[in-house]
Amino acid sequence: MKNKITFLILISLISLFFFLIKAGIKISYAAVDGDGGGGGEKVTVTYCDGCVCKSHTVACTYNTDPDCISSCEDAYDSCVAPCADEKDSCYSDCDSDKESCEDSCYDAYIPGKDTELKNCLNKCAGTQSQCYKSCDAAYNSCKGACGSAEASCKSKCISVDCPTDECSGPEDCCTSPTDTTNPPDTTNPPDTTNPPDTTNPPDTTNPPDTTNPPDTCTYIVCENGKNKTKTGTVPCPDDNPCPTKWSCDTRTWTCSQSTSGYDTEDACKASCFPPCVIDSFTLNGKTNPPTPLIFWVGQKVHGEFITSNCDTCEVTSPNNVWSPSSANSVSFTFKEPIQPTGTFTLNCSNSHNSDSETIVVQVRYLPRWREIIPNLGGFLKGLFKFK
Repeated sequence: MKNKITFLILISLISLFFFLIKAGIKISYAAVDGDGGGGGEKVTVTYCDGCVCKSHTVACTYNTDPDCISSCEDAYDSCVAPCADEKDSCYSDCDSDKESCEDSCYDAYIPGKDTELKNCLNKCAGTQSQCYKSCDAAYNSCKGACGSAEASCKSKCISVDCPTDECSGPEDCCTSPTDTTNPPDTTNPPDTTNPPDTTNPPDTTNPPDTTNPPDTCTYIVCENGKNKTKTGTVPCPDDNPCPTKWSCDTRTWTCSQSTSGYDTEDACKASCFPPCVIDSFTLNGKTNPPTPLIFWVGQKVHGEFITSNCDTCEVTSPNNVWSPSSANSVSFTFKEPIQPTGTFTLNCSNSHNSDSETIVVQVRYLPRWREIIPNLGGFLKGLFKFK
C-alpha cells in the first residue's frame, strides 16, 4: 500500500513538472494590450496645475490575455489526466487485494464458524475502503498541485498600466525665459578701482522677509502598508511607495501585500480561491474500476458523493434512477437490465472551476443459483462465494 501511495505522489510531481513547462511556453507570449481590462489598484502621482506641482490619486488599468488563460486551462487538463489514470490503477489494485483477502477467508473457513467468516470478510471490506481513501488522497494531492500551478500560470496573463509622475516641483511646471530684448550693457565695464566698503557690516537688525516661504513639493512614502503623500521643501526626497506585489495565502485563501507574487490585488483575488474537487463518488461503496460495476435487476443500490469547495453538483443516471439529481446520497433499485453499459456522471462546480467523475455500470438479470445461495444455512452457504 505504501508503495502505491508513493508512486501516486511521484506521478503527481511529474505531472506538475510537465504542466509548468507547457504553461511557461505560452506565458512568455502574454499580450499586454489584451481584450480584458479594468482597474482596482490606485497610485498617487504628481501633475502640473499651471505653475504648481500637485498630486492626485488615479486608478491603474490591467489587461488579461484570453489566449494565455486558455493555455493555462489546457495545461491544467493535461496535468490532471495522469492523476485520474493512476487513481483508476490504484483502485484496481485495491480490488485485487480485497479479492485475495476474501479468498484467504474462505480458504480458512471452518464449517459452523460463520461469525469468524463474516468478521474476516468485513475486515477485507474495511481494508479496501482504507485503500480507496489512500488512492483518493493521492489523487486529490495530485489535482491540488495542478490547481496551484494553474493559478500561478493565470496570474502571469495579466499586465498592469499605471500613470507616472509629471513633475517633482514647480520648476518642472513653469520656467522664466531670459529677456533677450534688452541685452546687458557691456560697453561700460564695472569700476574696479574703488573696492566696496567693508568697514560697515550689513545691518542684521532687520531679519529677512519670511512672508514668502520657500518653494514646496510633495513626495510619497509607505506608512502602515499604505501610500501617503507628504509635503516638504525643495529639494524633496525621492518617492518611496509601498510594494505593489500581492500574494495568496492558500490556508485562508486571502490576498495580502508582499514583496513578490501578483502585480495587483485584483489579479491575486482572481486566482486565489479553493478549487472545487470531487473527493469520492460511489455506488454501494465502489467507484469506477477498469471494468464496469456489475449489478442485478432488483438489487438495492446506495449512491453517494463527497466534494470540497463546490457550490453545485448534479448526477445524470440511466433512467434517472438517481433522484433528486442534486442529492449527495440516494438509494434506488434497478428495475430492468442495462446492456451493454450505462453511465452515472457527477458534475460539480463553483464560480471558478468545475470537476466531474463517472461510474460505468452493467445491470443483469439475477441467475437462479444466486437466489438460492443466500437462503442456505450453516456450512452449505460457506461452500459458495460470489461477488
